[in-house]
Amino acid sequence: PTGNSFDRDPDGTPNGVIRAGGSRLLKSFRNSREDNVPFEDEVQGYLKGLQNYAQKGITSIGIAGSNSMKRYQVLRDLDAPVRMAMMYSVGNETALRNLGIQSGFGDDRLRISAIKVFHGNSMSGNTCWVSEPFEHRPGYYGIPPSRTQAELDSLFQELHNGGFQIATHSNGDREIDMTLAAIERAQANNPRPDPRHRIEHASVMTLPLLERAKKAGVILVFHSYMYEHGDKLDVYGEKRLEMVHPYRTAIDMGILVAGHSDSPVATACPMLCIHDMVNRRGENGKLYGGSQRITVEEAIKVWTLDGAYTTFEEHEKGSITPGKLADFVVLRKDPRKVAVEAIKDIVIDATYMGGKNVWQAP
Repeated sequence: PTGNSFDRDPDGTPNGVIRAGGSRLLKSFRNSREDNVPFEDEVQGYLKGLQNYAQKGITSIGIAGSNSMKRYQVLRDLDAPVRMAMMYSVGNETALRNLGIQSGFGDDRLRISAIKVFHGNSMSGNTCWVSEPFEHRPGYYGIPPSRTQAELDSLFQELHNGGFQIATHSNGDREIDMTLAAIERAQANNPRPDPRHRIEHASVMTLPLLERAKKAGVILVFHSYMYEHGDKLDVYGEKRLEMVHPYRTAIDMGILVAGHSDSPVATACPMLCIHDMVNRRGENGKLYGGSQRITVEEAIKVWTLDGAYTTFEEHEKGSITPGKLADFVVLRKDPRKVAVEAIKDIVIDATYMGGKNVWQAP
């Protein structure tokens, strides 16, 4: 195939490195095979994965793109130890709309939260579309998104008019600029009260982009993976790294931000993510964008109440408050009282969902 998703040797021969959208070629091959995992085995595998999440202190997850709810309904009925908010992959919106389904459909164990849209590429893979070139490749600005602005505007207007929350994967500042423009236009054409559209990752930001996000009421769901992936970010340069996943600036501006692991891109471990937001250091000890460090209390709020806000559930969960669902964890040490370098090592002693113990440390 042609395009920037397939690296080539100087003579034009593909060298085996596939980037960004090129992965669809592999997925189409995999999906055509006849030896796929039986549904029952798949469910058991997912159940083990959710149990591992509970061991890490996770009580709610976002499923970032799916075309079917069947698997998750079975998991709910098997008493999966986490609550699930499902983002349907873009392309399913017409079927959902014909059934009268909008964001929020479901119950407190399993609900439809958003439509997941991919507009852009990878930060850690150095393929996201940015306005300044990567330091290791002069003249290289990443791989542009596949949609034009007009195509994105049309898609977002349809989703917005259909009553859906939009959750958009965008990493580079040029991708984010296009995403914000589409959200702004959709809302201007059809004002909806509190749609809470989201940008997933929103990695390479600028102050003007943050100002637009605040004005539009867009939730920024930042990464927190400096500890695991900081070594891949040197190509952005020190100056730009001060506005990568800019928790400090966004919180100070009054923008609602939430955290995520993007598992399996990074480890699904809230304590490691909180550690990351407070320290901003790689496993190698290097500081990445130190001006964006936040306090432990702020990081905990991002991973609890602010996370609940992203799925319109701040009145049901996200804090230990009378009348809420009683989802909470018991930590062996208080993260506010240990050395900041030790936050990631705090043990989860127990996890509760709805007041029921779903994980207990040996």
